[in-house]
Amino acid sequence: MKTPLEDKTATEGDAEAVFEAELSKNIMPSDEIRWTFNGRRIDVDDVKKFSLEKIKNKCLLHIKNVELEDEGSYGIEVNESKSSANLIISGI
Repeated sequence: MKTPLEDKTATEGDAEAVFEAELSKNIMPSDEIRWTFNGRRIDVDDVKKFSLEKIKNKCLLHIKNVELEDEGSYGIEVNESKSSANLIISGI
């Protein structure tokens, strides 16, 4: 991992919070990218809550409509590379 995830702070009610990881090489179609929340795999089909982006060697996780329940540890695994960071939610 060239640039690992970094802790983020968001306010409840924010439109989104974004985690970004930069890999040391471009993402290949065969690379498996796994995002987790508090150790459990994120349902990437939940398009109302999450959206994913892959841009060359960057992976981004967008968490939409930030709520207190979104606070916790987020992680990414790409092949053998792993990184994690915390999302801290402050009240309005």
